[in-house]
Amino acid sequence: MTLAGTAAFGRTAGDALMLAIANDRDAARSDAEFGVFGKPGHVVAGAQGIAFVHGRTAEAFSWDDVTSITERRRSVIVRAETIRHAVVPTKNGGSEVKRSAEKYEFAFRLVLDDVVEPQLSTTFARVLDEMRTRAFSVHGTAWHEHQNALERIQGEFSDQDDQVLPIAAGGLLLAIGAMSTILVAGLVNAASARAVPAGAFAIGDRIGAADPRAIIAAFAFAALVTSYVLQLALGRHALVWARGAARGWHKTGARAPHFVVRQLGRALLARSSAAAIVLLALLTFWPNIAATVLVDQSGVRNEVLLPFISLDEPWRDAVELTRVDASSSADHPGVHIRFADGRDVATYRHELGGGTEGQFFEYAKRWWAAAH
Repeated sequence: MTLAGTAAFGRTAGDALMLAIANDRDAARSDAEFGVFGKPGHVVAGAQGIAFVHGRTAEAFSWDDVTSITERRRSVIVRAETIRHAVVPTKNGGSEVKRSAEKYEFAFRLVLDDVVEPQLSTTFARVLDEMRTRAFSVHGTAWHEHQNALERIQGEFSDQDDQVLPIAAGGLLLAIGAMSTILVAGLVNAASARAVPAGAFAIGDRIGAADPRAIIAAFAFAALVTSYVLQLALGRHALVWARGAARGWHKTGARAPHFVVRQLGRALLARSSAAAIVLLALLTFWPNIAATVLVDQSGVRNEVLLPFISLDEPWRDAVELTRVDASSSADHPGVHIRFADGRDVATYRHELGGGTEGQFFEYAKRWWAAAH
């Protein structure tokens, strides 16, 4: 069997097969994304075999080494098996050659103008299978079907391309995003709300709709919802339009609208990324949800929804208790407590539960005086 090389071009003898495939004038070539995470690369298939290029490194296999070519979940699956020969020492001081079989599997989808096109997996798999069985011809049915599929993709987009669809998609995304900012802030505030024990005050933070984390989570969620709504309403034509828009095929005279429509198409296609952004943005709210400051006659207690993570400050360690005036008409006065270790607690620019600012200040003065 032919050696399968994994090296930079031109560095080893194993690259002879790689170069032969790359230099084949009738080779089938395409950009591709490999694996679950969509690692970018390139696929080249010629008369002698198939090569998978990743940046400056590559792997090449002769067709004798390729065991099967199938389609699974709209991806092309290429399986190969090579025989490796290794010289190993023996117990009597000599050496012997051992053979071992190594199996490989490559799952990829073709990329057209920087956007994945799953529809091409079926026709490209047929082309590769004909090459594997030495039945391929540039005048054959499989190759013509693949070329027709490429042309049909742009034709289908042209049929869906108009000015109404991007306006509707953009308007829906903005509307859902604006409403979701309020929804996200409300849900976080509801999750962080706790019952205040009798005789105590709680200091926490409320999240506003203008919080950057709420905006990011809301519009990532809006892109996800808009994508599914359009697909539900238009079927596969929504994905056809989104992929074409993301490739820059949208016909418009001005550069700015063209850029906006292209980014809109990319946002609607990035469902996995949008879901990950929503999750990560919501996780950044954990400090607000998990931590609450409780103040009672024993002192200040930082409650955290995690075991063994807490910090208590008794009143005997307090060195300053002052009333702070409002810095502006939009703000409200507060209470500031400073402790000997440099830590402090303040109610201004925070949410106070269990009573008013005045009541909190009066109770705090009594508790501090009693401790001294």
